Amino acid sequence: MTNKIIPKQLVASAIFLSLLSSVLVLINLLFGFSLPLYLLVAICVVTLSFVYPLAGLLAVTFLTLLWSQNFTLSPFIFNQSEYKFYLVDLFLVPIYFRTALDWFKYRQPALTGFDKLLLVFFAWVALIFVFSLAFWDANLATAVSSLKNYIFYPLLFFVIWYQFRNRQIFSTWFAFFMAGALASLGFFVYGLLTGQGLWTEITPLSTAGSRFLDFNHAFYLCLAFILGLPYLIWRKDQFSRVLTWLLPLFVAGILGSLMRHLWLALTIYLVWLLITLGSDRASLKKLVAKYLALVIVIFSLGIFVANLMPHSQLTQSLGDQRGYLATRFFSLFDDGDTSIAWRGTLWNNAWSNFLDAPLTGAGLGQKIFIDMGSYKDYVELRNIHNSFLAVLTQLGAVGLLLLLVFVLAQLIKIWTFKVCSNLALIVRYSVSGIIIFCTIAFMFQPYLEANFFSIWWWLFLGLGHAYYESTLS
Repeated sequence: MTNKIIPKQLVASAIFLSLLSSVLVLINLLFGFSLPLYLLVAICVVTLSFVYPLAGLLAVTFLTLLWSQNFTLSPFIFNQSEYKFYLVDLFLVPIYFRTALDWFKYRQPALTGFDKLLLVFFAWVALIFVFSLAFWDANLATAVSSLKNYIFYPLLFFVIWYQFRNRQIFSTWFAFFMAGALASLGFFVYGLLTGQGLWTEITPLSTAGSRFLDFNHAFYLCLAFILGLPYLIWRKDQFSRVLTWLLPLFVAGILGSLMRHLWLALTIYLVWLLITLGSDRASLKKLVAKYLALVIVIFSLGIFVANLMPHSQLTQSLGDQRGYLATRFFSLFDDGDTSIAWRGTLWNNAWSNFLDAPLTGAGLGQKIFIDMGSYKDYVELRNIHNSFLAVLTQLGAVGLLLLLVFVLAQLIKIWTFKVCSNLALIVRYSVSGIIIFCTIAFMFQPYLEANFFSIWWWLFLGLGHAYYESTLS
């Protein structure tokens, strides 16, 4: 394995693409779509992403973390018509094309049996897509969107595996990832200052309170936390000291989002980490002890302020937020919660729908009817707030089995590969932890059906492949 230095022009290109695309996203948000600016950005993005595919990947990492769906779902608009060729697709198409050219030229690395299983999954999705349009009266736009989420974005698995050929590449990508996570904390600060986070109205609460951070960025902070924690355990350098202060901020943002399923998935991940650490468990305990001391200090300061100014607006606000957090937590166990009841009804209907066609599923671009008394609606199968159930009901048992066997094979290979460095341990625990975390979280929201979520799933699976193929270990 080579460990060559990353060219400065590659990193400069990634920074340039990140800044230029951020300007486009900001102008789109503030003033609306600008065709001349879009064309300028498109030329730069396509050219540099083809010449430096890694620069494109670094920029996609940062931009998705910062702008989320405002980047990944930013459409092309012409003559007042909206075309769902998104800004992120401008990056990925030349990256895919260049990677394919390089792979066919060198024929390395070679595909394994389980890699080919993902290609079989793609073929099955394409077949179901054709049947959905030809025989099952599918909605064309929804079916095409699902096709992209189940084939186009999963191609990142192969691209990451191919492009992440040395440790320096991983270190540079890690820096871009953490920079994006740090920048996204700005949305949490905004929520604290205004009392309501940006874009939080998309996910209304079923309990009292306000979200200080939107769902998407809270999910990204979970990924950053799972990446950063192993780094703190096995690396003692200047960056680890920075991470020591960042991780509590990530956790604060996650708590402030009031996203219960993220709390649940992160708790299960931490239990898994504690069980699997073995002899390194002492390092985690020392780290937890430091954070507990910090929590005690902050809690004591809060009590002091409350006693000093019992009738102040700050004291009342702190008391309210503590109550909202407690209410939100205990609502996890309340089957009368409207959000939980909605999911339960929807999942039961989806399961009944699946039993009508257990092997092939109902197809892409389909809807099911939900009746909850006063609430009646048609819900897209891809939006039933459980990605695995969505795959099952749309692609049948065959589609879900292909996907689960592929993911399980990747996890087993990642976990059983012999480590020979601290970096290898960091990658092993980060990728394995994210697979564990996402497996739980995906049961409660449409993750694989939204590119600003699914991109990370396939990226980390590809990173795991690069790890057990020895390019990162």
